[in-house]
Amino acid sequence: MPPWVRLGTLGLVAVLLVLPGVVAGEDWPQIKFDSRRSGDVPDRSVAVPLGLIAAAPLSDAVFTSPAIAQGRVYVVDGSGVAWCLDAQTLGVVWKTETRGGPANCNNVSSPAIAGGYVHFGTMAGQHYVLDAASGKIVRQIDSGEPIFSAPAVSDGRVYVATLGAKVYALRPDGEVCWTWDFVKEVLKFAGDRWSGEAWRQFKNGRATWRDQFCCPIDIAAWAKTVVLPAGGRTVWLEDAGDRPELRAIGLVPDMAGKEYTAAFGQSLAHVQC
Repeated sequence: MPPWVRLGTLGLVAVLLVLPGVVAGEDWPQIKFDSRRSGDVPDRSVAVPLGLIAAAPLSDAVFTSPAIAQGRVYVVDGSGVAWCLDAQTLGVVWKTETRGGPANCNNVSSPAIAGGYVHFGTMAGQHYVLDAASGKIVRQIDSGEPIFSAPAVSDGRVYVATLGAKVYALRPDGEVCWTWDFVKEVLKFAGDRWSGEAWRQFKNGRATWRDQFCCPIDIAAWAKTVVLPAGGRTVWLEDAGDRPELRAIGLVPDMAGKEYTAAFGQSLAHVQC
């Protein structure tokens, strides 16, 4: 684990001393270290006791995990303000505010570093790509719905998922390579997914557990395979370059009951591709 943790309720980024004499020279480019969300770093160790050595006040509580690259720490606070801090001093290198008004609050999409760019989503439905050196907004993608998941950086691509289970494959600079929509492709619904009336008309009755679609937790990726938790099911997408290919959808066996779970934890370390 890296020598950095977050204190979400205080609006502080705190630094813990993990090993005597350790300097912040190791990169931790995305949440749980890699795109598989494994958190598996067997070549690193932690010595106790841990001790607080510094803290930097931000503009709001912190519900995300920081990313570390080339001696800098990148963190997004609850108000959607992105911060870049010097890893040695915790001095502010730059900060960038994001738009979205009252909806831009309680942000939980942790930042990820890809090719000199910082990626993260907001509750206001925007995916931001910032220049890691300056904090300048390079690209802003309006997804139309909140983004809970942290981006997954894998094999030269950045994969983004919205709460409504839309998936974007991006280049590091934010250029969109392709998109895929669970609701349209799997549930075959092209209306307003957030409208109960639209669902009632589509179903000619009430929606049921079979129509769950939300992606409230982090996606994962391994090479060109993207794993999407959507509506209690697991979806495997293959990145074919200019298009996605549906590889498989995990189904609940009959012997385990018929209803999909509302949400579940996901790590490629525990899922066979």
